[in-house]
Amino acid sequence: MSLDYDKYLETHRSCVRFGLMWILKRISTDRLSDIFPKLNSQELLENVQAHDASKNSPEEYEAYDNYFYSEKKTKEIEEAFDYAWLHHIHYNPHHWQHWILKEDDSDVVSSNSIPIKCLDIPDKYLLEMVADWWSFSWKQYIASHDRNDLYEVFTWYENHINKIAMHPNAKQKVEDLLALIRDVLDSSDTLIEIV
Repeated sequence: MSLDYDKYLETHRSCVRFGLMWILKRISTDRLSDIFPKLNSQELLENVQAHDASKNSPEEYEAYDNYFYSEKKTKEIEEAFDYAWLHHIHYNPHHWQHWILKEDDSDVVSSNSIPIKCLDIPDKYLLEMVADWWSFSWKQYIASHDRNDLYEVFTWYENHINKIAMHPNAKQKVEDLLALIRDVLDSSDTLIEIV
């Protein structure tokens, strides 16, 4: 077990909670309900309390620890990480990859063009996913107290949107939530509180 990886997990989970609590506290319930009509805040909070719990499992822990904290990445370490990542997205529905379906009867055009179906993502997982992405901005913000760090998630999303496969409804909700977050950040020039 690595103390560095354990510290990372603790910090990451805290930052996911900070981001989510900020969203729930700073964005009105009405505005959130317009985007996420099926949102159950209690279920969302329960999910976030157990955020990335599978990273402590035997299927993931050592592979992640070795991949991110070993001095040298071997082929074996990279392969073990790939299996750990696959396990992670299958056990954590707050990842968009969890909602990708490759149907058995789809025709495969080539190895690089496998048809997929993007399933819609339930509201509680969409919010957790955005909080997960935003957690890296929160980590930077906590270290710097530079509110501009909280905007990093928008750049990250713009740089990754063409690599993310989501149902159009889920994508629209994510983009609407990101726009709301930006609006609230833009409307306040004070230091952002850590909830």
